[in-house]
Amino acid sequence: MSRYPGGYKHTQVNWSDLGPWVDNLYGRYGVFVRFQINLVPTKSRVSPAVTMTAWRPAGHGVEAVVKSTWRTFNPGTTGAAEAAALQMVSLLLLELEGGSSRAEQGPLL
Repeated sequence: MSRYPGGYKHTQVNWSDLGPWVDNLYGRYGVFVRFQINLVPTKSRVSPAVTMTAWRPAGHGVEAVVKSTWRTFNPGTTGAAEAAALQMVSLLLLELEGGSSRAEQGPLL
């Protein structure tokens, strides 16, 4: 029997939690953020991942990529993809603020 409600683990993060971070990135640095969820068959033995691409418009529909990164997540944990996305966004904001050494210490959660 699972100790988690409904048999699943849960995080406290949901997609709406990323809103202030995304607004901050655009407001301060003109950076847009795109997330992609990569799900794979369980038999493939490859972990699912969230991919983040941060970019600025470069004119005529061209995107100048600021950073592209990814993190794996556990699909059995509710909110795991959202938590991975929040970690990547918080690290990007720290890096853009010139806090690369602080960013390497860990995300803001």
